[in-house]
Amino acid sequence: MNSKRKMVIYRYKLNKTEREITLPEGSRILSIKGTGNDVAVYVLQDIEYSKTEKVHFKRIGTGCKIEEDMTKWIFLGTVSLFDGAYFTHVFYRK
Repeated sequence: MNSKRKMVIYRYKLNKTEREITLPEGSRILSIKGTGNDVAVYVLQDIEYSKTEKVHFKRIGTGCKIEEDMTKWIFLGTVSLFDGAYFTHVFYRK
């Protein structure tokens, strides 16, 4: 019996300030990348999954006022957009 998990890396666009993505349970958030004027998150996930979980992503621009308690959010990284004219900081939570 082969017990190896079949994994794949997927790319999800974060084209809004907030986005909820349903992922296989136990997925691993790897990184973010600015591609052109878009933000993408890369996720390592099991191809053969049975349970899912919702992961919430939030983009916050430099200098923007934050009116939410961010203590439960995990910082993923900062992305430069529009040829360096705008920086957005990406957080996530499950």
